[in-house]
Amino acid sequence: MKNFWGLVAKINLCRWFWDDGDHTCLVDYNLKSESLVFDVGGYIGNFSDKIISRYNPRTYIFEPVRSYYRVLENKYENNKKVQVYNIGLSDKTERRPIGVSGDASSVFVQSARREEVSFVDIVEFMKEHCAGEKIDLMSVNIEGGEYRLLKRMVDSGLINRVENLQVQFHRFVPRAAEMRRDLVKEIDRTHNVIFSYPFVWEGFRKR
Repeated sequence: MKNFWGLVAKINLCRWFWDDGDHTCLVDYNLKSESLVFDVGGYIGNFSDKIISRYNPRTYIFEPVRSYYRVLENKYENNKKVQVYNIGLSDKTERRPIGVSGDASSVFVQSARREEVSFVDIVEFMKEHCAGEKIDLMSVNIEGGEYRLLKRMVDSGLINRVENLQVQFHRFVPRAAEMRRDLVKEIDRTHNVIFSYPFVWEGFRKR
């Protein structure tokens, strides 16, 4: 089964590049300057740069690794519509070690460089910073942490406050295929699929 999903991911990656998904699916939204965008797993801002240049929305970027957070902080220090947080969003508030490895940094992989980082329960974050607001676009690329985060959002009902969701599911997490299947089923209760390249990128829009 592991080899099967590996083949699926390779095929979908080829499809993604053929369709130029980075410049079509990931950025083609009906956003306005007052829209709210969450970039969860901001790294050094590659995705946010595209969204900000195209729509100039209010943007919250979440990056738990200190060195990448500093890059983001410096990059957007003069843009008052961008808020950068040195945290990851998850299902609980805690500190965990993370393997630092560029855009593949993850709590699930070993790396020569590791650091303790902070994670915040997304429900608590929303209560404190975005009470009553909807998220017009939420982009999630957090190297395995998506399963805990999205389950928390589904179980709490917070998923209903997200108009557009795009997520990269990762295969290296134990039971990844099963967890992805279950989460997609749950998300399908409130959202329609707008694009699907399993284990590459998938997008959902609220019904």
